[in-house]
Amino acid sequence: MTEAPHLTRRRAETRDKLLDAAVFVFAEKGILGASVEEICEQAQFTRGAFYSNFASRDELVLALLEREAKQQIARAQAAIDTILTRDPGEDYTSNTRMAMTINAFAQAQPADRSSILAQRELRLYAIRNPDITEEFLAFEERSIAEVTQVIMDALASVEREFTIPVESAIAMITALYEDSMVRSLLRPRTAESDATSFDLMTAFLETITRPLEGSDPGR
Repeated sequence: MTEAPHLTRRRAETRDKLLDAAVFVFAEKGILGASVEEICEQAQFTRGAFYSNFASRDELVLALLEREAKQQIARAQAAIDTILTRDPGEDYTSNTRMAMTINAFAQAQPADRSSILAQRELRLYAIRNPDITEEFLAFEERSIAEVTQVIMDALASVEREFTIPVESAIAMITALYEDSMVRSLLRPRTAESDATSFDLMTAFLETITRPLEGSDPGR
């Protein structure tokens, strides 16, 4: 028998609140150092609510990975759509438009301390816990594949292509983004630091992309 709609929504809301609480607790204590009780206390739920949604901490971690993968793709697509639907009267070169696209994606990512730390804790947990390593790698591969497709679509829209293997380009872009996120925890973001990051991304993209054959280089 299917659950009543209001119960399904209520269960989904409870699950999301537990995941949100886990992000905060994992960031502060690490996944291995976090207890179910602490997550429940942060979410203001009982242990019963936790175990009615997740059989174990590992299951919660995998659910958090899945939610993050879906949100990352949605943020990437929304950011790129914003650039691709810009005012046609604005005169940007293809390099600048591509840099704006990647920059918009970076700006759309969670920049709060808990989210950044929790993302890194998830990776460390997968390294330390062989039981979920395979699942983690599957989530990561799927996420990278989907982000790659979004970026390739954005490149095609400005008639450019990578000059290096796509996998290498995506890995470099990801590394650059992740480094900037970690640095933001040590040094608060400012308008000046954001401008520097944008200039860095523009220069970087100029070195790893080129106009498609037959396109207008100045576009």
